[in-house]
Amino acid sequence: MKRFILLCLFFAFLLVLSGCKREPPLQEHSSNLTTAIDASTTKPEPRKRHEYNRENPGKNLFLQFLHDEISYVGEKGEARYFSDFHGITGENENSFYIVDMDGDGKPEFWYQDYVSTDIFRYSEDKDCFELWLYGRRQMYPLGVGKIYEHHSSASSVTYAHHSYDKNANLIESIFYEKGISPPYVEEYFKIDDVAVSEDEWNTASAWLFELIKNAPNPLSYKELYDA
Repeated sequence: MKRFILLCLFFAFLLVLSGCKREPPLQEHSSNLTTAIDASTTKPEPRKRHEYNRENPGKNLFLQFLHDEISYVGEKGEARYFSDFHGITGENENSFYIVDMDGDGKPEFWYQDYVSTDIFRYSEDKDCFELWLYGRRQMYPLGVGKIYEHHSSASSVTYAHHSYDKNANLIESIFYEKGISPPYVEEYFKIDDVAVSEDEWNTASAWLFELIKNAPNPLSYKELYDA
């Protein structure tokens, strides 16, 4: 009997020790981008890629990205997918552009919803997308390194021209504003918040409106499937 009691105590002691050695759970990616894995060195499992547009390789690549078949690099170097933060919500709420912004002869991919503008660049070496620039909803492409904004209210309208280098670092911004001052009887004109005459405003902003007139047109989601 004494031996039996000693054996029971021995096995109970072993169970206590094994319970103390439990491994901590692996902390996976969450919506707040916290992770216990060095995501910069991990790649997601390859996903099957479909051919959505045979005639246009650029549009086909964009559609593969929109369908979560190609990942992009998130804020902390982790692999993310388009649907982690975005969705195609309707033709009137989403706009798409395929425009070379960094001057390398290859297009960047714009996604706009009713909140923001995300511009992605595809890396052939890494076989994934990278976020080139995150901006406001009212931003539109003009060509390599050039973006304009358009804001309007009941009493004023503002146009802005932004210049960027190949890595999306801001080089220069110019703002053109015009409107009606309270009590809404006198019109005013400003360039970079400095008051100017109407003629000065029209002359100084003419080049920008010429660029806007020839700016790329947005694509709808359905048009990404067209040649």
